[in-house]
Amino acid sequence: MAFARGDNARRARSVVITGAIEIGVPGMTYSVYRSAVDRHGSVWAPIDDLAGPCGDRLRTHSQSPLLDMWAWDISDVPQPDRLRAVIHLRGQVRLPRDNEADALVLHWGEDVACFTPKIVIAKVNSLGRGLSTSHVIALNSYRCATADPLAGWEGVWMRHLAQHHQNEVRQLARHHTCLRKEDVVKPLSADEGGLVLRVYRDGEAEDVPVPFAAPVRSSCEAVRATETLLATCGMTQPPDTGMVRELFSRGDNRS
Repeated sequence: MAFARGDNARRARSVVITGAIEIGVPGMTYSVYRSAVDRHGSVWAPIDDLAGPCGDRLRTHSQSPLLDMWAWDISDVPQPDRLRAVIHLRGQVRLPRDNEADALVLHWGEDVACFTPKIVIAKVNSLGRGLSTSHVIALNSYRCATADPLAGWEGVWMRHLAQHHQNEVRQLARHHTCLRKEDVVKPLSADEGGLVLRVYRDGEAEDVPVPFAAPVRSSCEAVRATETLLATCGMTQPPDTGMVRELFSRGDNRS
């Protein structure tokens, strides 16, 4: 998720949970297709997924050398630059202690390992101009942070709004910035604080925050808050909120 507001520790936790993950060292990386994140922000996965060709070494030594992990936050809405942020973590992979991962072993049917970060950096794609801003996140802040309540849903919602509610999206943008007929508006992201719309004009991009009246705690509250925003903008026909609620209720069940 590409937050317009909120702290970067929460952004990092949200992206690590929902983003595409790669791990390795410079020149040799591999994708992690199955993962789970514990309450401290460590990433669990089947040992061969997480350690790759180093799996045998890990089984022998119980802990890996320092490795880099990247969690990629990519927009579900097609646009010139879909990469919203990258969370870069550096840490080590270890084997589980005692019975701490029995449930995951049962779930995946394989031995598992745990990546524990020691350094966390959020690299943010500002206005579609590349990863221009980096934020070093205090490790304790990352460990104590919780994911945004819309994490895992907002990507599907943004795609739905782009495909079926372009008039409403433009009206929201028009209420917060000067908008010309030829300008292109794309939903970019949503978090507990509101929506972010990206406006393309004359070869440039502008990110337009559309804040909710108050932070939301669930997908249903986000839908109601959006209905309120549209009413404020004078929309006579609200979006198809039944479909939006259906999309929100599906979630993003990663296994």
